[in-house]
Amino acid sequence: MATQEAEKQALGGWSVSDQEGVSRSRFNMQTPKEGLDVGRILNAATDAPNKYKTGLNLSGGYESQTQSVTPEALGMSEDYLRFMQERGTPVQNREDESSTWNIGIAAQLPGGIIPTFMKEVLDRPSINAQYGRSERSVTDPYGNELEHSDRMRGIGGQARILSGMFDKNAPTIRGQYMEQNLRDQVLSGSIGFPVAGGNVELYGSRAVNEGRPNEGIIGLRGKIPF
Repeated sequence: MATQEAEKQALGGWSVSDQEGVSRSRFNMQTPKEGLDVGRILNAATDAPNKYKTGLNLSGGYESQTQSVTPEALGMSEDYLRFMQERGTPVQNREDESSTWNIGIAAQLPGGIIPTFMKEVLDRPSINAQYGRSERSVTDPYGNELEHSDRMRGIGGQARILSGMFDKNAPTIRGQYMEQNLRDQVLSGSIGFPVAGGNVELYGSRAVNEGRPNEGIIGLRGKIPF
């Protein structure tokens, strides 16, 4: 239990090391896994009627790392380094720098913005969105530079539908589109039905991958108490 509590509180840190020709540094910060309940703060600060108050949650993180490795730590001999120096092309440290960040938002839309007649078709809607970027720059011992960047983004939502027809047994639909990087996309969705105090859900997903076979899945799952 103590370890779990410590992990929950590990929201950031900074470290450096320098050992045997390898220097490293790392900095990171992030929100708790459950995010920050911004909606509760905003709602408490306003006097709007309850039906217009929203659930708003923010999450995200940032991390940066650097690494510097001397030619000796890379296994280069003194004779080779001296030879390169005499040629006028001295060998330098290999430098590696990288950073990543991401942000996510999830919102339960206020009930007051949905017309009463629409609630019988679409009720308790919520949406979510994510975005992030990563960058890396590497300079080899001979001064050659290599840079790479990537991007992640996604959007989705869920809602109860046809509650005017099914009341408490109304199904819940979910949909999500996610791009984990610039090459791969995943589209997923599900529809769940309350059954005998539990839930039965039909789900499916389709992954479109660059340079790899595409994948698809469809299935049925559920929980029913006995």
